[in-house]
Amino acid sequence: MELTHFERRVMTFLLGGNHGILRTLSEQVAGAAVTKRDLTGVGFFTYFEVAPSVHRLHHPGRLIIDDVHASLADLEYPLGFLLFVENGVIDVLEGFAYGDEWPANASDARLYYVRPVPPPAVGVISVLEETTERSLHWADPRRGSQL
Repeated sequence: MELTHFERRVMTFLLGGNHGILRTLSEQVAGAAVTKRDLTGVGFFTYFEVAPSVHRLHHPGRLIIDDVHASLADLEYPLGFLLFVENGVIDVLEGFAYGDEWPANASDARLYYVRPVPPPAVGVISVLEETTERSLHWADPRRGSQL
């Protein structure tokens, strides 16, 4: 199986930028095959297998790239995307809807980057805001087991 047009758009957006991690993961996408795709009704999971000859990151454990969302005019809430990297290799792309069913016209969605906004007070949940400048907060090793 291959990536759908929409999955390819999302992966290009998730891996856009001039960071060494992003370049390596982009190379992996070029050398990857889709092994399975699960549609959940509120999103999807796309599983990858990367050829052994493709360069890996030197990061054990899990890395999650989570700064891409999408909007559609007829959706009340955005769509979100997570790229899971396990032991230096792309593993799973997840797409999910916040509070709605996955839209049939998702491929028309406008993709954008988000960044966390610090909560205004203790005990208040932080939120995400759209940004034109990409934050590589997910690449910060202080985020615990994600890197």
